[in-house]
Amino acid sequence: MAKLTKEFVENEIHLTTSGQRFYRDDDVPGFAIRVTKKCKSYILERRIAGSSRRITIGKCSDMSFESAKKHACRAKELRRGSLRKNITNIERARFSSLRFAGVK
Repeated sequence: MAKLTKEFVENEIHLTTSGQRFYRDDDVPGFAIRVTKKCKSYILERRIAGSSRRITIGKCSDMSFESAKKHACRAKELRRGSLRKNITNIERARFSSLRFAGVK
């Protein structure tokens, strides 16, 4: 694990030749970057119903590092239920539309 920064993501993380690689953040548990041979994506790893799931937040080319990290923090709090009363419908729709990797 490493402390992920914007500079690290842009300069040190390169696309893989095959398979996928994960770079996990020390600051926000579960927040990571998944790198494949085609793209880099921000993800949130969570245990849901007893099994591990990877929720794609967005592609690195489509959103900023700070925005992705903020979304990961908010999504984690939503799962705990601590912010349910304080979020807007737009935020609720955004987090409910996050894709669950591996769910059919």
